[in-house]
Amino acid sequence: MTVASRLARLVRSVRSPRPAAPSPGAATVSVIVPFLDVAAYLDEALDSLLAQTYRDLEVWLVDDGSTDESLAIARRRAARDARVHVLTQEHAGQGAARNLALERASGGYVTFLDADDVLPRHAYATMVATLEETGSDFCLGAVERFDAERSWVPAWAREVHARPVRGTTIDAFPAAIKDIIACNRMYRRSSWDERVGRFPEGMAYEDHVPMLRSFLGGARFDVLTTTTYRWRQRPDGTSTGQQKWRQRNLLDRIRAKAEAWRILAAEASEQTQQAWLGRVLDVDLPPFAELAPGADDAYREALRGAYATYLSLIGPTGLRHVRAAKKASAHLVVAGRWNELAALQQAARVPGTLLGRVEDGRALLPGELLDPILGAPGLVPPDLRELSAHESRLAARAQRVSWGPDGSLAIAGVVRFHGIDVAAADATMLVQLPGVSAVHAELEAAPATTGVRPPLAFRVRVPDATTLRSGAITVVARARGLVREGPLLASPGGSAGHRTARTLGAEATVALVPTPDGIVVEAAPAPVAVGQVSLDASRLEVEVAAGSPSRLALARGTERLAPAVGARSARFDLPSPARPGEPWQLVIDPDGPCLPVVVGPDALAALPGPRVWTTPDGVLQVDLARTGAELVTGEALDGALRLILRTGPGEPDGPWHVAASKGGDLGAGLTATAADDGQVALTVPAELWNPGSVVRRRVVTPSGAEVTVPADVLESLPRTIDERDRSLVLRAQDGLLRLELREAAGS
Repeated sequence: MTVASRLARLVRSVRSPRPAAPSPGAATVSVIVPFLDVAAYLDEALDSLLAQTYRDLEVWLVDDGSTDESLAIARRRAARDARVHVLTQEHAGQGAARNLALERASGGYVTFLDADDVLPRHAYATMVATLEETGSDFCLGAVERFDAERSWVPAWAREVHARPVRGTTIDAFPAAIKDIIACNRMYRRSSWDERVGRFPEGMAYEDHVPMLRSFLGGARFDVLTTTTYRWRQRPDGTSTGQQKWRQRNLLDRIRAKAEAWRILAAEASEQTQQAWLGRVLDVDLPPFAELAPGADDAYREALRGAYATYLSLIGPTGLRHVRAAKKASAHLVVAGRWNELAALQQAARVPGTLLGRVEDGRALLPGELLDPILGAPGLVPPDLRELSAHESRLAARAQRVSWGPDGSLAIAGVVRFHGIDVAAADATMLVQLPGVSAVHAELEAAPATTGVRPPLAFRVRVPDATTLRSGAITVVARARGLVREGPLLASPGGSAGHRTARTLGAEATVALVPTPDGIVVEAAPAPVAVGQVSLDASRLEVEVAAGSPSRLALARGTERLAPAVGARSARFDLPSPARPGEPWQLVIDPDGPCLPVVVGPDALAALPGPRVWTTPDGVLQVDLARTGAELVTGEALDGALRLILRTGPGEPDGPWHVAASKGGDLGAGLTATAADDGQVALTVPAELWNPGSVVRRRVVTPSGAEVTVPADVLESLPRTIDERDRSLVLRAQDGLLRLELREAAGS
């Protein structure tokens, strides 16, 4: 292995640990699929399910009293795939069907699929791998809706799944409560049984309460950005969620919300309660409000009562989770202003119509915008015109990255406040890069695009990029007292969309790396190539073939030892050792991240004894008090094995022993004799090589240490020495010398 490859492997292990793969014995996933009269969709759903790359599935198809060909389709699929099982029941609803399958499911994980929806091919493999890695109770995959003509991502899904989150709780990430559909998630069965148990029966929206329960009680969950579920909108409007015009459907939603609030009021924190109330006003009730202007009085009255209840419970924290138009709609519903509600809904359907403005540090729908739409002044108070934090979020994207010959770094891109009209003259922006002070960006209006409000263009320059350290780049922008911050993302089309790196002088290598969470800086000290290493008494001298010797240091725990620097060398005067076993390590950049120096085996060729050595990865170690011995070479001599060894300065005189590989002394002690260059020779006589039950031997020094194999010798092993009717093999096992005897064939 070359020095370069060793260094690359070491840097990868320090900076980018590989995530754990799913264990070979990962548990079976129980997939529960209730169905009712879905013959037009069932085959497509099952095709996507049975084609999952994660194969260890237990599929439960539950017929809820179908009158079409659905049951026949299910039975045909079960006959062709042993993983599929079919259950039947009289029509009792999805909740009862899921409960029937849960009673029989035996997998270590459980998930759900609606029979008119489809799965991306790697959905279950992604979720199992995530749960195996994190140990969380469940995970939430991203959702995509689709119909016969298009696909789209719901607003709540864009908010919740904007960035991956691992091992979080609902109190730490309350916005996740907006995602409570059943089929985009996977649970550990033990967590499901402990926290949820069964679905309610005999009602629509039976999944809302169980999914809510699963967040409580300290449950840990993962949020994925990967789409794991494609949720169909049927063209005939026959799915449960598409029948909101029915009063029974509305009453079921109100009933589900009332039961959820009862649980939250008793078990959840105030923060989680407010996040859920925000969800009710932002996600749950607005689809029914869309229908209210054309509904009858009974429908309107039921909806108005629900809005009044939750609007009275929500506080400022909860309102921050609700979009401005949804807050205004809630106010109009409670006031019974149905005509004005219809006018607001019509305006909201035109992109760019309801554009916010910054007033006194708040992002608001301005009164002069709403009043003409509603036909009357002041109908909606300012608190209910404020944009939510997500609705007015900051989005900054780098498009171009360039490195200057003087060690500078320039980044250009665009930034926008979502939902707000902000001019360049009213805004300021700081880019925070790790290791340097925040840098002011130059802002100007970007070229306009037809039909789209233009963002602001920004440029930022870092004069000295050598001071950058590893970490994320963040952006803070201000406009008339409003402050928003977020990551600096990468636009895929420009130079910022792929990894760019530069070695800046002899000091550092800096890379900008785009990730789903934003651009991160990877800063590493520039490599220092070591030529020759020598040790004279307590002085270690390191010749540097490339790089700056001033960037070298010796490290031991939190201690650092700086060198005396020559033109191409670093000299270290080592203190008297307190005790063996605490070596110094040669490193780069003592003031920053400590990166070990990798050296080649030829750098140690002239060193006597084992006081200076390298690890299997080639990292230089120094220990003046080190005892023991290391192998130089081995040769056959008159039927015996002659080992040439370097001993440590603290190694006493006395007998050496050849012992069984797992303990036990074989015969009398051996005596080592002096050899050239301060080395010793140890002769292992043939009578110690009679093969028995123990094949391998170890060599033990007078101090009781085992003989080690240094890196320069390690690459030459195993080595076979043929002698008469036997072969003597020198091996290394975990860096220690092992001797092995092999009888010749037929002897």
